[in-house]
Amino acid sequence: MATFSHDDIVSLLDRTTDRDGWLTPMLEDADGSAALGALIEQFVRMGRAMDYTSLVGFISSAPGGGVGTSVVTMSRPSSGTSGTIPVGYRFIDDRGVVAVVATPVAVASGDLTAQIPVETLRQTEAVNTDDDSTLAVVPDAGVVLDSLGTTALLAPVGNPAIVATTLQTVTATTLILGGASDWLAIHGKERGQIRQAGEDTDSYRARVRNIPDAVSPRAIGQAIQAAASRGGLPLFQVLEPFPDLASASVKDPLGLGSFAPFYLDDAVEGFAGDYLAELVDRRDATAYFRVSATAPLVDPALDGMFLDFSFLDDPDLGFLDTGTDPNVNSALMSLWTDVNAKKAAGVAFDVFTQEAVREVGAGSSSSGSDTVVWTLTPGAGKTWLYVDGYFGHGFNSAPLPTSLPFPASLHKIRFTFDDASTFTTVAFSFLWEERITLQNYVGQGIQQRPITKVEGIVASDGTHPVNLVGVLFVVELA
Repeated sequence: MATFSHDDIVSLLDRTTDRDGWLTPMLEDADGSAALGALIEQFVRMGRAMDYTSLVGFISSAPGGGVGTSVVTMSRPSSGTSGTIPVGYRFIDDRGVVAVVATPVAVASGDLTAQIPVETLRQTEAVNTDDDSTLAVVPDAGVVLDSLGTTALLAPVGNPAIVATTLQTVTATTLILGGASDWLAIHGKERGQIRQAGEDTDSYRARVRNIPDAVSPRAIGQAIQAAASRGGLPLFQVLEPFPDLASASVKDPLGLGSFAPFYLDDAVEGFAGDYLAELVDRRDATAYFRVSATAPLVDPALDGMFLDFSFLDDPDLGFLDTGTDPNVNSALMSLWTDVNAKKAAGVAFDVFTQEAVREVGAGSSSSGSDTVVWTLTPGAGKTWLYVDGYFGHGFNSAPLPTSLPFPASLHKIRFTFDDASTFTTVAFSFLWEERITLQNYVGQGIQQRPITKVEGIVASDGTHPVNLVGVLFVVELA
C-alpha cells in the first residue's frame, strides 16, 4: 500500500483547495507554513501506521522480523592513531534502544571522523520512527584501544582514558529504519507451524501459508516418523482398534495399521487389570489409537533396553517412568508432543515403547521335591527380554486341605539366559500371587540379558497336588 508523503499531500491540497486565496499565503508565511507542515506530518505518520497495521494482519505481507539499522558518525579533535571498532560495541539512545556495531570499522590514523554501521539489539517496530534521538556510546562500555594497544580509540563520554585522538563526539545519526517484530511467527504459531532455527523468512512464509495436513491418520503417521527420526528412535506404528479398507501402499510407509483390543478388568483378572493401563477398557466410547515402537529402544545409560510398557502412563499409576536416560526420555516426549498437537480434540492415544507379549504357564505336581511343572520358551531362533510377571500357587485337591497349618508347599521361577547361565528366584511359600519385577532382581541383570527359557518349579508335601500359574510379559527379540 502506497503512503502519502509531505509533497503528495501539498499537491493534493493545491488541486482541491483555493490555491491563491488560502494555500499559497499559508505556505509563504513562516508560521503558517510551520503549522500546516506539522498537521501534514501527522497525516503522514498516521498513514504509515495504518499501512503497517494492515500488513501485519496477512500472512503474505506480515513482517518476518528484522533489526533496525542506522549509521553513527563520530569525530575526534585530532588524528594520529588507527585501529578497529569491533562488532558488538554498544550504543544507546534516550529511550533505551540499544544498538550494536554490525561490522568491524577500520579507522585510519588520518581520519577525523568514522561512520559506524549499527543495528538494534532486538527486533522491534517501535524504533522505526521519523524522529529517532541521537545514539551515544553506552556509559559502561569498555575502551577500544588503538592498533598499538596503548591509546583509547573509542570510549564513553567522561572516561578518563579519552585523549585528543579518541573518537568521542557523535556528530550525526541516521534514522533507525527496518526494525519490525516477527508477526509472521505469530501467524505460524496460531497454525501450529513453529519457525525452525536458521529458517529464512521466505521458506517459513511458504510453510505458514500452506496449512499442513492434520488430524488424519496419514498426517499423524508422518509426524510420528519425523519425530522418531529426529530423536534417533526406531520406527513406530500407528494402530487403531479396528481395521479399515485403506490401501496398503498408503498405510505401510507410514506404519498405519490396526490391533485387536483385549479387555482386562479388575473383577476378572485382579492384579493384571491395573497394570495394563493401556487397554481399551479405559478408552471405551472414545476415539483411540496407539503408537507402538517396532523395535526395542536402547537406553545408553544402562547399555540395555529401555523397557517401559507404556510411555507416560506411569504417573497416572502413581510411580515414575522407568527409563533413566534423558536422551531417550526427551525423544519420546517430543514424539508424544507432536502426536498430541496433530490429533483431533477428544481422541485418546498411548505411546508404547515396545509391544510386550503375554505368556501363560500352568502346571501341577504332588512331588515332595522341586519339580518343573511348566516351561515357556521363545520361538525358534528368538529370545525374550523380561518385562514383568505374576506368579502364584495353590492346592489342587478334593477336598481342599482345611487343617492348619496347610501342608508345606512352595514355588520358584528359573530363568535361563542365552549364554546358558541360569538364575532361580527365592522359594515362595505363600498361597497368593506375587509380582516379580525388573527392580526385584536388578543385581542379576535379568532386564538386560536375553532369555531363552522360563520354568515354573513347585514342591509339595509328597501327597497333595499343588498347581502353579505364571503370567509373564516379555519382549521378543529376533
